[in-house]
Amino acid sequence: MTKKTKETKKYGIKELVVPAEKFHFDKFIAASLRFNKKIGSSEIHPSAYISKVASNGEAPEEAPETGWGGFNEDLKAGKALFFPFAGPNTGEKMDCADGKKLSVDDEVDEFTFGDSDVVGLFVTLQKGSYKINPAVYCMMGMTCNMPGDITISDCGKFNAPMRAWAEKFIKK
Repeated sequence: MTKKTKETKKYGIKELVVPAEKFHFDKFIAASLRFNKKIGSSEIHPSAYISKVASNGEAPEEAPETGWGGFNEDLKAGKALFFPFAGPNTGEKMDCADGKKLSVDDEVDEFTFGDSDVVGLFVTLQKGSYKINPAVYCMMGMTCNMPGDITISDCGKFNAPMRAWAEKFIKK
């Protein structure tokens, strides 16, 4: 743990808490957009893959294919954002936002997710700090309580790489 972050136990996993003035949120968004462009459809704007949600465990707003912005304003208004870290589990190695590839073996790994689910980072802004947690966007209801929800979750082998990637945007 660095001096600039604080860890808390929430949802059984370590939450990354970074004071807003210590986090390069614009650079984080730009890197997320580059990743989304790489893994997404050329017909959908990369920002449309960033989901806006009222709170943990709820379904996100429908994104326009032309994309959207105002992410910091949404956080200030109390919404949460979900940033994809790895694409759906197709059984192959998945491209990850950190530039590496990971795979999930349903028979070996404790954490698995469906071929229509996405792991990523659930970000909120509370009391002047970004709170960043691993989460699953359950698009079809295979590994979640309610189809279409985004839930803070222990994401197994994805936890450490997602956290390390988010920590790259903490100002030195």
